[in-house]
Amino acid sequence: MASFLEKKKTKDNTLSTMATTIDWFALTTGILGGLVFFLYGMELLSSALKSGLGDYIRILITKFNSSNFKMMFTGILVTVITQSTGATTVMLMSFVEASIMRFAETVPVILGACIGSSVTSQIIAFDIAGYAIVPVIVGFFMKASKKDGFRDTGGAIFGFGLVFFGMQLLGRSVSVLKDIPEFTEAIASAHNPLLGLLVGTIGTCIMQSTGMFAGILMVFAKEGLINTYQAYPLVIGSTLGTCLLIVIASIGGTTQSKRTMMAHVLTKCVGAVIFMLLIKPMVGAIEWFSAAVDCSPERQIANIHLFFNVGEAFTLLPFCNVFVKIIERWIKPSKDKSSKGKTAGHLKFIDLNVITVPPTVIESSINETATLIKLSSRMFDKATNAIENFDPENIDDKRENLKLFKKLPDKAEAFKYVEEEVRNYLLQVGKKGYAQSITQQIYGIFSILEQTERIVDIVQRDLMPLYNKLCRLDLTFSDEGKSEIKVYVWEINKFFREIFTAVDKRDAKTLAAIGESIELTKRNSEVLRMSHIKRLWTNDQNVIATHEVHTVLIECLSNITTTLASIVATFGKANILTKSNE
Repeated sequence: MASFLEKKKTKDNTLSTMATTIDWFALTTGILGGLVFFLYGMELLSSALKSGLGDYIRILITKFNSSNFKMMFTGILVTVITQSTGATTVMLMSFVEASIMRFAETVPVILGACIGSSVTSQIIAFDIAGYAIVPVIVGFFMKASKKDGFRDTGGAIFGFGLVFFGMQLLGRSVSVLKDIPEFTEAIASAHNPLLGLLVGTIGTCIMQSTGMFAGILMVFAKEGLINTYQAYPLVIGSTLGTCLLIVIASIGGTTQSKRTMMAHVLTKCVGAVIFMLLIKPMVGAIEWFSAAVDCSPERQIANIHLFFNVGEAFTLLPFCNVFVKIIERWIKPSKDKSSKGKTAGHLKFIDLNVITVPPTVIESSINETATLIKLSSRMFDKATNAIENFDPENIDDKRENLKLFKKLPDKAEAFKYVEEEVRNYLLQVGKKGYAQSITQQIYGIFSILEQTERIVDIVQRDLMPLYNKLCRLDLTFSDEGKSEIKVYVWEINKFFREIFTAVDKRDAKTLAAIGESIELTKRNSEVLRMSHIKRLWTNDQNVIATHEVHTVLIECLSNITTTLASIVATFGKANILTKSNE
């Protein structure tokens, strides 16, 4: 009994001494400061890489899609650029929404992204924290450059330096924890793999970065607080934690985005189950390999990450088609109106929950803009068709046309809803600080949206009232005047179709040629005015009675032609199609 009291007294004295010697404020601020620098550095590194190399991501996705193995390799490269498996999967969701790739192609890319994330861990494992200030200084001055490429490179170097600076600060703070008996005892008792899996999952859900979590494990391993067996389930749990971001991003999304989310979650869960069952042989292999090449404790943590992700990817790769069939059976297209997809009033290509790399942002925005151009052309066609074919004696046509004009305001409202959503999306994108060329494209799309809205306003504000005036007059245009109007309307409708096709195919050269044709047609409006005035001189009472309607109609057609010319010119000046096609 005396011995027990003596030990308890000794332990209490030790704790009392620890309480007086440990600066808890410095410890807390050091750990939090290290985490902040690390996360901010990762964000800068990822943003700089996506800004500088983002144009190549879509090329990788679209060019290397002939086999699952190539798609997996693409996933590795894309994740090296994005520095995040979660970001890669969110990007895939937007690619599928923009019809850049099929859902079935996302599964091998997701598996490749697992391997790509291991590169981050391997880089962090290098013991260069003592020199972290060098890339911080170099990158800081490079970021001040006016050249986009040089500035992006500087941002990547600056972020790279901050990652290791945060690691150094975190390491100094965590080293104090090994002197606290309660902490070391808690770590030592964490031998339950399932508990480690849970801790890893929750930790990464909070941090939203497997790299950050791996960095903390490396610091613990360096200080001798955890071994390979304890770290193994923590690392696997950290890969499961990335699912939270994907699930959140898919909320309110379409069927395709939800399927992509499920592909990420399902492959992670299946991989975790398989390799948790193989914990002993895997840990043995990792320890043998680490001992053979004389790895540091930090490198052993990175090797766990690498062995698990490579094993998971190559184990599940042959079953990609099986995953696709299961997911497509689980998540079927929704039958409600909001998910029928291609109806007016709903975004078809943009997922508002996803802001990804520049090429995808521009690609999705162009697709939405092309859809709005097509919607405005349909409104124009319906309105002008009713006016040019107006027959005072045909009562049935009058009734049908009046019903049609009652629906046009709904079409206009649907147009403005989609336009407003695209605007909001581009405003969010503009806050990301992309390169000047991307910003120029965004401003160009903004301008095209405004010009297309102008066409809808002309149809709603000017053309619709003209039909009502003809009904009140109970008259139609002269045969010669009607023929001229029909030719002019036919040409405008042709321009609408050609513009939509050129934009849809990303054909900048054809679009430029269309612009030249529109400029020639613009001159015809004055010819039509003069022809109508000559007919007034014949003292034809029908021509005189419909003079106001005829004149306003020609003015409307002229304004729409001018607006179409402006749309084509903006596509060219902002290099929207040319850049996206590179």
